[in-house]
Amino acid sequence: MNSTKSNENLLRVEFSNVQWDVDEEDFFSDEDPILPQNFTVDVPAPEDDDTELSDYLSDWLSDEYGYCHNGFNYQVINGD
Repeated sequence: MNSTKSNENLLRVEFSNVQWDVDEEDFFSDEDPILPQNFTVDVPAPEDDDTELSDYLSDWLSDEYGYCHNGFNYQVINGD
């Protein structure tokens, strides 16, 4: 997922209500990340057409932010 693809292979996805799987003790200092609950981002499109988009986006969220989650809502904004 670290490879950069051209814009035509990106999906603009609006994530909402992301429920991060974190405890209070996961955040001890001002250097700890702020995990967004609602945001829009360009995500590389899955290479495999058989990939379930929700599963792909779930994996992307965890990989991108380094934390697991307990669910989220999403909408593809530019899905032609």
